[in-house]
Amino acid sequence: MTSPISYPLEAVEFELKDNPWRFRGETDIPLSDHKLKSLEERFGIELPAAYRYHLMRFGAGEFGSGEVFSPDPMSEWNWWKHFEQLEPLSQMQVIPFSDSNTDCNVRMDYYVFVKKGNEIADEVRFLNLATPTEEIGRLEVEHFCDFIIKECIYPIPPP
Repeated sequence: MTSPISYPLEAVEFELKDNPWRFRGETDIPLSDHKLKSLEERFGIELPAAYRYHLMRFGAGEFGSGEVFSPDPMSEWNWWKHFEQLEPLSQMQVIPFSDSNTDCNVRMDYYVFVKKGNEIADEVRFLNLATPTEEIGRLEVEHFCDFIIKECIYPIPPP
């Protein structure tokens, strides 16, 4: 399986080798290309290449200092349960693929992909549902690969 040109595989492999303890969290088994195509067809969506690669190589779940959600409704890490819990998400053209909270009972901050028709753009936004306007903000993280590097592999500790 070849990675999309932008997936930070070398950095991930380096961290897996040097700091394997950071990757011992709970995860799903990786999804096959066939399973992902089936999910895309079922839900009428097209996933970003780097995100698909990540799900096929590492699966959904805890990853370094972050989490990655799955499009598979059978996954413990499925993104669909967030739509059910938070009505505003179902009304927006966004797909939550991670959250930024450590309190699993109160999830109000999400990293989201922007949905454009059936295509889910590899364009990461930050959504804080606690804000009155529920605005989708830009981040220093622009794409899924940036998210993997900056939020999961080498997160900047808070000041």
